[in-house]
Amino acid sequence: MEPITIQSSRGKSITVIGGLDNRVGVRHYEIIVGSNNAKTFINFLDGLQQKINRQPAHLVLDNLKVHHAKLVQEWRKSNLNL
Repeated sequence: MEPITIQSSRGKSITVIGGLDNRVGVRHYEIIVGSNNAKTFINFLDGLQQKINRQPAHLVLDNLKVHHAKLVQEWRKSNLNL
Protein backbone atom coordinates (compact mmCIF):
# COMPACT_ATOMS: atom_id res chain seq x y z
CA MET A 1 0.00 0.00 0.00
CA GLU A 2 1.32 3.41 -0.95
CA PRO A 3 1.85 5.90 1.90
CA ILE A 4 -0.51 8.86 1.87
CA THR A 5 0.77 12.35 2.58
CA ILE A 6 -1.73 15.02 3.52
CA GLN A 7 -0.82 18.67 3.69
CA SER A 8 -2.89 20.44 6.30
CA SER A 9 -2.81 23.90 7.71
CA ARG A 10 -3.27 24.42 11.42
CA GLY A 11 -6.88 24.18 12.54
CA LYS A 12 -8.17 21.75 9.91
CA SER A 13 -9.64 18.51 11.16
CA ILE A 14 -8.51 15.29 9.51
CA THR A 15 -9.98 11.92 10.47
CA VAL A 16 -8.72 8.54 9.31
CA ILE A 17 -11.12 5.61 9.71
CA GLY A 18 -9.97 2.08 8.99
CA GLY A 19 -11.34 -1.43 8.78
CA LEU A 20 -8.80 -4.15 9.58
CA ASP A 21 -8.68 -7.88 8.98
CA ASN A 22 -6.29 -10.09 10.95
CA ARG A 23 -5.53 -12.09 7.78
CA VAL A 24 -5.01 -9.40 5.15
CA GLY A 25 -4.50 -6.16 7.12
CA VAL A 26 -6.31 -3.02 6.01
CA ARG A 27 -9.59 -3.84 4.26
CA HIS A 28 -11.00 -0.35 3.84
CA TYR A 29 -10.13 3.14 4.96
CA GLU A 30 -11.30 6.68 4.44
CA ILE A 31 -9.68 10.03 5.08
CA ILE A 32 -12.14 12.73 6.01
CA VAL A 33 -11.07 16.36 5.78
CA GLY A 34 -13.39 18.38 7.96
CA SER A 35 -15.92 17.12 10.43
CA ASN A 36 -16.68 13.45 10.91
CA ASN A 37 -20.44 13.12 11.27
CA ALA A 38 -23.10 10.43 11.01
CA LYS A 39 -23.26 10.67 7.20
CA THR A 40 -19.50 10.34 6.72
CA PHE A 41 -19.38 7.43 9.18
CA ILE A 42 -22.24 5.66 7.37
CA ASN A 43 -20.42 6.19 4.06
CA PHE A 44 -17.40 4.47 5.62
CA LEU A 45 -19.56 1.57 6.87
CA ASP A 46 -21.15 1.17 3.42
CA GLY A 47 -17.69 1.02 1.84
CA LEU A 48 -16.50 -1.48 4.43
CA GLN A 49 -19.50 -3.72 3.80
CA GLN A 50 -18.78 -3.75 0.08
CA LYS A 51 -15.13 -4.69 0.71
CA ILE A 52 -15.98 -7.59 3.01
CA ASN A 53 -18.70 -8.82 0.63
CA ARG A 54 -21.32 -8.61 3.36
CA GLN A 55 -19.61 -11.30 5.44
CA PRO A 56 -20.33 -11.04 9.16
CA ALA A 57 -17.87 -8.80 10.99
CA HIS A 58 -17.35 -7.20 14.39
CA LEU A 59 -17.17 -3.45 14.89
CA VAL A 60 -14.90 -2.08 17.59
CA LEU A 61 -15.86 1.53 18.31
CA ASP A 62 -14.83 4.06 20.88
CA ASN A 63 -17.39 6.28 22.55
CA LEU A 64 -17.38 8.94 19.83
CA LYS A 65 -20.71 10.77 19.68
CA VAL A 66 -21.06 9.94 15.96
CA HIS A 67 -21.23 6.22 16.78
CA HIS A 68 -24.41 6.80 18.82
CA ALA A 69 -26.14 9.08 16.31
CA LYS A 70 -29.72 8.24 15.40
CA LEU A 71 -28.85 7.85 11.69
CA VAL A 72 -26.08 5.38 12.54
CA GLN A 73 -28.34 3.36 14.83
CA GLU A 74 -30.99 3.19 12.08
CA TRP A 75 -28.32 2.08 9.58
CA ARG A 76 -27.18 -0.68 11.94
CA LYS A 77 -30.72 -2.07 12.26
CA SER A 78 -30.94 -2.60 8.49
CA ASN A 79 -27.33 -3.82 8.11
CA LEU A 80 -27.08 -6.66 10.59
CA ASN A 81 -23.81 -8.10 9.24
CA LEU A 82 -21.85 -5.43 11.08
